[in-house]
Amino acid sequence: LELKALQAQINPHFLYNSLDLINCTAIARNVPEISRMVNALAQFYRLSLSRGREVIPLADELRHARLYVEIQNLRFEDRVQVDWDIEPDITRCPIIKIVLQPIIENAIIHGIFEKPDKTGRLRIAACRQGRDLCITVEDDGVGMDPATREANFSADASSANTKGGYGVRNINERLHLAYGPGYGLFCESAPGKGTRVTIRVPAEAPVPEEK
Repeated sequence: LELKALQAQINPHFLYNSLDLINCTAIARNVPEISRMVNALAQFYRLSLSRGREVIPLADELRHARLYVEIQNLRFEDRVQVDWDIEPDITRCPIIKIVLQPIIENAIIHGIFEKPDKTGRLRIAACRQGRDLCITVEDDGVGMDPATREANFSADASSANTKGGYGVRNINERLHLAYGPGYGLFCESAPGKGTRVTIRVPAEAPVPEEK
């Protein structure tokens, strides 16, 4: 346990120091593209760690997702266009971290990049619906057949006994554990018609601003 605690302290500092060195070198060599990528990557991992917190404001979760899309577009020449539709009064609502970015990654890798031209559009929206907070990720990718959708998104799909490359079952289990069986991921999809995934969690009291 002591060794794991030491590694948990060393690894982020080593990463940030290495990224800072790369950034300084990129600036000195006048390569702004590398500097932009490194800065985005550093911010992405800072938000991933969140100072050890498991619950963060929705604003941080959205920032984490935006950075992921930015990094992917730097890698793949702006192949993914994104429309953001976020109600401003919900961004301080709490949510367990790292639930939105994997859904967006799934939409890009298994949806948009599976199309012949490997380009597409995402629409990401967040709003309050009654007592719930709903975040939707909609893509115009290749979609899924009913069997694939059920295997990954059904209420009884388990990351322990279901194989697949979609990587969403663990998120669903985390959401169920954190908020109860009435919450989690809900998916609509059809081959050739894209996919729409909804994250539903309780709209709890806003997270206080950090000083």
